[in-house]
Amino acid sequence: MLEPGDEFLASRALYGGSLTQFGLSFKKLGWHCHFVDPLDPQNFRRALTPKCKAIFVESLANPEASSSISPRSPKSPIPPEFR
Repeated sequence: MLEPGDEFLASRALYGGSLTQFGLSFKKLGWHCHFVDPLDPQNFRRALTPKCKAIFVESLANPEASSSISPRSPKSPIPPEFR
């Protein structure tokens, strides 16, 4: 699907292996990844170029489920029955 010189988009909030593959390994194939801040979906639209052939979506973007808010914290927005 991609040829040397082609580009694709991906979120900055990817699993570490994906970041390495896209940022380093795929460069050797001549593919360029534009990493986009996923907090605003319009960032993907703004990052599109005529050379973009794909948008990569990863469902397992946070395997540690890390967050700045602990689910066990009394101030957590997560209801207690789901913690």
